[in-house]
Amino acid sequence: MIPSTKCALLVLLASANAGLAATVNLDFSTASGLGAFSVDVAGQGSGTGETVSLTATLAPTITNNDLKSVPAGYDAIQSVFTASANNVTLSSHFGWSGSINLTGLDSKGNSYSLLVDLTYEENDFINVTADITDEIATGSGDDVTGDVRFAIWAGENGGGHRISGATNTFASGADNFSIVGSRTLNSSTASSSIGDDVGFILGFRDTPNGTLLIDNLNFSAELNETNTVDFTAVPEPTSTSLLGIATIGLLTRRKRS
Repeated sequence: MIPSTKCALLVLLASANAGLAATVNLDFSTASGLGAFSVDVAGQGSGTGETVSLTATLAPTITNNDLKSVPAGYDAIQSVFTASANNVTLSSHFGWSGSINLTGLDSKGNSYSLLVDLTYEENDFINVTADITDEIATGSGDDVTGDVRFAIWAGENGGGHRISGATNTFASGADNFSIVGSRTLNSSTASSSIGDDVGFILGFRDTPNGTLLIDNLNFSAELNETNTVDFTAVPEPTSTSLLGIATIGLLTRRKRS
């Protein structure tokens, strides 16, 4: 009976692959400074029927391209830059590279993990929101006037794919606008983003000179991950008891011998 008990325990301890690709959510804001990665997966084994959340956080690498001094009262990683036409190199780039491992436990203590490659894949989705202001201090010479069109560059610093947004008209004096930009990244709509490290720049096009502040910057993405979820079961209490009985049996046998 001892050999069969040992075999049963080995099966319970073995790792199994859940065999499911996943869509991973990434949420980042300059308020937190962290990228929050998450995905919900179906429970396996003794956790079947549960929804298990796998999570991890990772701060982006921030490249401040021609960043100006940030005024008091604003987050230090906000983008402040001198506006000019098609200025992909002038605003701040926020990026993630390599991979990150998302982990979680179900109510039974079974563990789950998903290794996420931090590159844009076909049909990933991104969304950017921010508040824009000029003339940060009255009479500072920061005033921007005229039509300003914003754009997002999805991809690596100095590259990726440009996603043009709406045009806003700046009048004399301080102006404030809230902007939103989103795009599904695929070979038809954003081919140069595919395969790039996950990242973005929020900048402006067709812009007269002046200084603009990007405030309350938020970025979210839905990343299609082709890796599968790994699942590792913990031994059931009854199996642990059986192991104890088996061990006692072995010791008793040795003592008698």
